[in-house]
Amino acid sequence: MFASKLESYFLDNEKKVNKLIAKFLPLFCFIGPIILICDKIGFFDVDDKNLIIFSSLVIFVTILFSLFTRKVARNTYLKYIYFFVFEGLIFYLSIIPGVDLNIGYLVVPLLAALYYSGRFSLIVNITSYFVMILSLVIRFKTNTSWFYYKTVSMTIEFLIWILVEFAIVRTAKGFLNDNYKRNKQIHNIQLNLISGFANLVEAKDTTTGHHIKRISAYVKLICEELKKIPRFQTYLTSENIERIVSAAPLHDLGKIAIPDAILCKTTVLTSDEFNLIKQHPLMGDQLIRDNMSSIEDAEYIRIARDVALHHHEWWNGNGYPDGLSGRNIPLCARIISTADVLDALLSKRPYKDGYTIDKTYEIISSLAGIQFDPDIIGILPKIKNEIEEIANDESGRLAEKYVSLD
Repeated sequence: MFASKLESYFLDNEKKVNKLIAKFLPLFCFIGPIILICDKIGFFDVDDKNLIIFSSLVIFVTILFSLFTRKVARNTYLKYIYFFVFEGLIFYLSIIPGVDLNIGYLVVPLLAALYYSGRFSLIVNITSYFVMILSLVIRFKTNTSWFYYKTVSMTIEFLIWILVEFAIVRTAKGFLNDNYKRNKQIHNIQLNLISGFANLVEAKDTTTGHHIKRISAYVKLICEELKKIPRFQTYLTSENIERIVSAAPLHDLGKIAIPDAILCKTTVLTSDEFNLIKQHPLMGDQLIRDNMSSIEDAEYIRIARDVALHHHEWWNGNGYPDGLSGRNIPLCARIISTADVLDALLSKRPYKDGYTIDKTYEIISSLAGIQFDPDIIGILPKIKNEIEEIANDESGRLAEKYVSLD
């Protein structure tokens, strides 16, 4: 599990670098005009037509990749596409008569180093070297002695750069790796403290068994299925799903402030008792604000507060405490609200037997558009077998297994 999380960490870095390079590409647009200006001043003697073609190519690929990167920034092959484009542009510049951009062949390896991938850097370096040699062959095919001189000198430069680059990549990746492990350890400590809060609530309510484990598993299953719908993909990233699943045990945190006599009551609650129970979302939100401010992940805190405060809101606005309706209810709260009721219906309690999976689905489906988000209810049939297995496992181990899956 840790290895896959670490891989995801570096994939996120790759996504950021892909976007950075897409922004860096427009700088090549200035190369053609600058060389043309230098040509007019007398520094170069170049073919204007080739530079105009080069500048047009740069503008074209800049627009193309700007649009492309927005949609597939995390695609692992995108860096190779960037590499071939940059290499092609530098090669084109290098074979234009009058332009001497030998150092340009170090630009692509430099960009490759930002990905912290030794394998990718090696591929880029080797390919860049041979493309550089090819450009020298084309430029100096009639001057053998000059070709040998340039090849030897540039090979030495390249070897020095490769050593420097790989030292940078190895050191940087090692630092990021260690930093990730430290942050993960701190994050795990914080999650254990959070789980301790949730376990205190469950210990007070002895009728719920492995309630928080099952809810976390249901939430994970719902999130993974829901993110297949395009409009939810922006919010339901891997990171946010992990946050929502981690926050799920905190949905009833406010019940820690409810007297045991009310919380564990097996008969019908009085109106005053029910009104007091209805305060637990506000109490949970307050507890999170007061006790979790030291957690650095601001997005996690926001999700945890939304979950605690709004998991009893109804789609039609008849819930509490704020009477929110529809998509005004945070998605994380809508998901956990559904998972909470699923478990309540499927579980055996002192005052009722657990419903069958079919009866549970019948009841919860009848409340689509009333209590629950219709989109969430719509995907429940796709995870019916998994939910039934988790509900029937009295040990809670299966629920833990589903939560730990990446």
